[in-house]
Order: sequence, then structure tokens, then C-alpha cells
Amino acid sequence: ESGLDPLPFPMQAVLSSALASSFYDAEKGEFLSPFAGQISGLITQIKPAAVVLEEMVAETVDILARRLPNEVEARA
Repeated sequence: ESGLDPLPFPMQAVLSSALASSFYDAEKGEFLSPFAGQISGLITQIKPAAVVLEEMVAETVDILARRLPNEVEARA
């Protein structure tokens, strides 16, 4: 509500990390919280961790087996 623009990357992370470290060192756990960031607004579904890992592995296999060779051939 201040009307100020948000800090640019990576300054938000630098500042929030410094604050969290200071709170931890001062044993002020009541001020510590998990930082979610603006990206949390893009979450549309909650998936089990196993499903997320399966999707990541499938995407990695696709990149390494199909997309990467196609990119290498296109540049050769």
C-alpha cells in the first residue's frame, strides 16, 4: 500500500534473506515465516511430490532424448 515499486531481482531475495538471518540470530522465531513470493499466485493445483518428480523425470527424458539432439542437429 506504500505505492513503492517492488525491489528488482535479486534484491528482494537479498533483503529477505538478511532479515530472516537476523531474526534467526536474535532468536525471534515469531518473525520467521516461509517466503512464498509473488509466484505463489500462479499455483492452480496441489500435486503429490511423487507426481511432480515423475513429471520432472519425463520432461528431462524428453529434453535429453528428443529436443537436445534436434537442437544439436539444427546447429550443425
